[in-house]
Amino acid sequence: MKYYIDLGAYLGETIEKAVDVFFPHMDLYIGFEPVPLFFKKLEKKFKDNDKIKIYKTAVDIETVVKKLYLGYKFPKRKGGITKGSTLISGKRTANISKKIYIEVKTIDFSKYVLDNFNNRYRR
Repeated sequence: MKYYIDLGAYLGETIEKAVDVFFPHMDLYIGFEPVPLFFKKLEKKFKDNDKIKIYKTAVDIETVVKKLYLGYKFPKRKGGITKGSTLISGKRTANISKKIYIEVKTIDFSKYVLDNFNNRYRR
């Protein structure tokens, strides 16, 4: 099987392009999106496509709950959240604020891959 994985799927534009243009031959498209507003939009957008699976979680090196720092510019059309976010509290990015965050579930991505995909490449 062939998989396309989007880490931080936002509103699904990249997944749509993967499905329709760049990688239409994939068996499964997987998206991870921890921001509740964006996750709900993704669920609605892809609810009728069995080849797309969206997880409401951030990707990390451990499975815990962490702060997800969000952008501080608040465009009304995006529900008050910019598309930039990070789990790294000290990350210096123009639109990320240490003061604006939500707590999100994270998953250990390496473990996810090992647990969910064919092991023919394991040593």
